[in-house]
Amino acid sequence: MKKVSRRVEVALVLACAALIALVFVTGVLGKQKTWGYMEYLNLSFKQGTPLLSLDEGAEYGIQNSGPGFNLARGTYRFKYWVDTDGAGELLFRSGNNANIQPASIALGPGQTESETIELELSEDVSDLQILVRFDSGTYMNVLEVRLYGQTYADNAFTLAFLLAGACLLFLLWQRGVLTPQACGRLVLIGAAVLVVSAPVLKENYSAGHDYKYHMARIVNLADGLRSGQFPVRAGGFTYNGYGAITSVFYPDLFLYPFALMLLAGASIEYVMSVLTIAASVLAAATMYACAKRIYGDEWAATCASVLYVGASYRVANIMVRCAVGESLAMGFLPLFVLGLWEVLFGDKRRWRMLAFSAFAVFMCHMISTLLCATLALALGAVCLPRILREKRLGAAFKAIGATALLSLFFLIPLGMYSMQGINADSIDTYELANTAMAPTQLFLQGAGDLPADPWDRTLSGYPVELGLPLIIGSALLLCVFVTGEGRREKPLRFAMLFLAIGWLAALMMTTMFPWQYVTLVTGIYDRMQFAWRFASPACMLLSLACGYGYVQFFGRHGRQTVAAVLAFALVMVMPTVNAHARSNIYVEFGEQAETNLSYAEYNLPGSDVTKTTDHSVHAQDGVTFEHDVKDGTRITMDVSAQQEGTVSLPLFGFDGYVAELNGERLETGLGENNRLTVTIPEGSSGTLRVWFAGKAIWRVGDAVSALTALALLVSAARGHEAKKSGKKKT
Repeated sequence: MKKVSRRVEVALVLACAALIALVFVTGVLGKQKTWGYMEYLNLSFKQGTPLLSLDEGAEYGIQNSGPGFNLARGTYRFKYWVDTDGAGELLFRSGNNANIQPASIALGPGQTESETIELELSEDVSDLQILVRFDSGTYMNVLEVRLYGQTYADNAFTLAFLLAGACLLFLLWQRGVLTPQACGRLVLIGAAVLVVSAPVLKENYSAGHDYKYHMARIVNLADGLRSGQFPVRAGGFTYNGYGAITSVFYPDLFLYPFALMLLAGASIEYVMSVLTIAASVLAAATMYACAKRIYGDEWAATCASVLYVGASYRVANIMVRCAVGESLAMGFLPLFVLGLWEVLFGDKRRWRMLAFSAFAVFMCHMISTLLCATLALALGAVCLPRILREKRLGAAFKAIGATALLSLFFLIPLGMYSMQGINADSIDTYELANTAMAPTQLFLQGAGDLPADPWDRTLSGYPVELGLPLIIGSALLLCVFVTGEGRREKPLRFAMLFLAIGWLAALMMTTMFPWQYVTLVTGIYDRMQFAWRFASPACMLLSLACGYGYVQFFGRHGRQTVAAVLAFALVMVMPTVNAHARSNIYVEFGEQAETNLSYAEYNLPGSDVTKTTDHSVHAQDGVTFEHDVKDGTRITMDVSAQQEGTVSLPLFGFDGYVAELNGERLETGLGENNRLTVTIPEGSSGTLRVWFAGKAIWRVGDAVSALTALALLVSAARGHEAKKSGKKKT
């Protein structure tokens, strides 16, 4: 194949970018949701039919319930066709008391033609109810109820991803990075990603255990960005618009691209599907990079990547549990292990890898950070003589210090709010000795759809399993080590080290590990909630070890070996994938995340999150207001005060809100149920503006973290250039 010039490459990229921009601007690939035949499919009538007749036992009053949709704020079209000889009404209600206009439609006799109106939702709606009320006459026939949703940019994003991927592959091919052999390895890894992502390759999002919570996190993050915050600390979506500071306590740095997709017009179902696929792509790429660097063998790296993508626990984690934070952290675990390996055994000048990867894990999931810290401390203690002998302690401390500075933007707000009594105490914690599993669980496969043993609760029905591919791969690696002649070779020794640590982590999942004594020394591990969280590092380390084991056991046939392992891994994980893909629990395209949540964590002490359906502003005597508008964490209104008084706003009053009247700062406080209050001085009037501005000290942390990241990137780039120059001279 003749390579094209650099100008042609640039022109191709620009043409793809222009096409993508054109598609987004014109909306030519817009995707609209229409709910048709709602009178039969979504509305549940008392009489079982939308044809209501007094002769057949119908009674006056509300005749139905449903459809129970969660809809994003915006403008919808509503079409109805009701025939009656009396009078009635269509009523629009919601579970979170959202403002819907019109709130009702009057029905009179002789309506025999369908009508279409605009339905304006000024707030996100939970549990939409379209109620038919039969007031008079002898019959009412609900012939048609149809709802036309908003138009989403899902198809445009799909085109953008495909074109961007094609451009990247083309450029890599042109530069000689993507050789035919590399293409073959990429195809095998891509097949693994594609198969395990099957449940989300459809219009509706296959929901997992924690999907409501993580969908709300992303929408809340998008709301914070919409209000002008960066980094986002408070969003105005969760708790019926009262807002949440989830971002302060649950790191979400890597959710920003998905929040931006929402703001660019994607549906939440599509965003969650893309996130699920991205987690698998990330895991595949980082495992390949880690194994290739440590072993120096592309086929061993490919095999490790395939095993990790298809690992039973990883697939169940992202699909069945919808554990977004932990799944993203698992994507960075291989880089953390690689960074740790560089500091302890490899090139200690690459300590930045450990800093960036530790920071990345922390920005995904705090519990995974605890697991990484445990691994690092244990390996550091074992390798301490080597660290001191080879003067590697400095690299370790550099990595620790850089990680702390990178995380400062997150740690300062976290510490401030924690000192104010806001924490995660409401999250259930368990003694790990009581959540450990029977060792039997380690050797099961595809048990996720089976009930737990009623007589032995340590046998979980949830697929917390290592999987047969990793178990058999462990045996093959051990066989290679025992019978082979190259046991002194470094790659094999490292593989055996990962194998040993992986099985130790697996042991820590079970009742065989003495958790009752460990937690006596430190209770920090109770924050992990479940002992089986050690499956995360276990399946990662075992995938890394077994990838080398499979290739070494079968000799030089790397391509055939990886293909066989791919088939084996996917066959073993398919029961979980199939069950999830065909699950009847899903989020229908066109619906929104649920705004009416009842999770109590990360809230001001004494807040009742179930009492957040009051969206109105309350003012004390002597204070009047009008034209109040709420947009996420921002509220504006015209106020006047004959005497000093307060206005109570439908926002939880977290520290960081600012109120200004005609440009002058006003005092804020807490009212009933910790609602935000603003004191209006006597005799004042004008426009009141309230928004979440954060604290000045946070900006210091933001700046330090940004400058640290920049300095590390610049120094890493200079080191890379110096290394390339050195190679050229030699």
